[in-house]
Amino acid sequence: GFCRRTGLDGGQVADLCRRRLLIPMEEGRFDEQDVALGALLARGLALGIAPDDLAFYPRLAEEIVDHEMALRNRHTDKMGFAQDAGVTLELTGIARSLRTYVIDRTMQRELIRYQGLKPDKEKKDPPKI
Repeated sequence: GFCRRTGLDGGQVADLCRRRLLIPMEEGRFDEQDVALGALLARGLALGIAPDDLAFYPRLAEEIVDHEMALRNRHTDKMGFAQDAGVTLELTGIARSLRTYVIDRTMQRELIRYQGLKPDKEKKDPPKI
């Protein structure tokens, strides 16, 4: 099952779901995307990363999605169902790519500023989360 494939135990799975770090599309039914992320979370937990350390992800995701939905609503407000569905599909693809690109590039540029994975004291320290 899910626990065997990810390395998580039942209590961890319940806790990660409660914290919205694992978000199955149907309660108790995990797909391959859930399994892949569950395995990564198990590795993170083994490294000492606590679920509380990751609490910013669902919080910021909700904020991003709220903005994306507002943008979508502004652009599809007066459209019929078929046109709305087509535009929504296209906007969803743009949003997925833009999220990944902006976050990855922001992280890459920040890491380039560090030497040997330790902050350069002349440059800003990473944010305290």
